[in-house]
Amino acid sequence: MRDVPETINATQPVTFILRPILGAPLAKVFEVLAVYGLFVSAVVLQMAGARVLWAQARDGEFPMARAIGRLNKDRVPAIAVWTGGVVAFLLVLWSALYAVLIAMTVVLWVAGYGLLIGCMLVGKLRGVVPKPAFEVKAWRVLFPIAILWSIVIAVVLIYQNPVQVGIGLLIVVAVGLAIYFFALPKGQSIERLVAEHAAERSADGPIHTVGQ
Repeated sequence: MRDVPETINATQPVTFILRPILGAPLAKVFEVLAVYGLFVSAVVLQMAGARVLWAQARDGEFPMARAIGRLNKDRVPAIAVWTGGVVAFLLVLWSALYAVLIAMTVVLWVAGYGLLIGCMLVGKLRGVVPKPAFEVKAWRVLFPIAILWSIVIAVVLIYQNPVQVGIGLLIVVAVGLAIYFFALPKGQSIERLVAEHAAERSADGPIHTVGQ
C-alpha cells in the first residue's frame, strides 16, 4: 500500500492497491473475488441467524414463535430466513456507510462475547456451571481479562462514531429488552409450543435445518 490516504479515499481500494503490482485486469479479478466472498459470507451469516431464530422460536423464546418455529415442506425454517433478511435490510436503512455497519456489527459481537463470558464467570463463581463442559484453566484471571477486552473494544468503536454506532447499538439493545420483557410467550404457552414441536419431530422424522 504505497499511499495510505489515497487508498482510504479510493472508490475501489482493492483495485487501487493491486493495479500497480499486478496490472488492471488481474486487480479487477481479485476485486470481483473479494465482492463474491463478502456476498457468500453475508448469506452464511443470514442462514446462521435464521437457525438461531428458529431454535429460539421452537423453544417459545421469540415473538410469533408458532410461525417462526415452523419448517416448510423442505424442512427449512423459511420464515426465520426471511426475518433475518428483513432485519439486515433495516440495518442497511439505518446507515448506508459501510464502516458504520461494520462497527455496529463488531460492537454487537464483542458485547455478546463479553456478556457470555460474564455469565460464565458468575456461574462458575456460584458453582452452577457444569465443570466438564466448561473447564478452563486460570479462568479467574482469563475471564475478567476477556470481559475487560470486550468493554475496551466496544468503547473504542462507539467513540469513533457515537451518533450512528452508539445510538444504533442503544436501539438494538432497547428492542432486545422490549422483546424479552414484553413480547415473549409466557408460562404454559412455552410448554405447549415445546410439546407441539416435539410431536412434529416424532411424527415427521429428523429435522434438516440450515447448517446441517
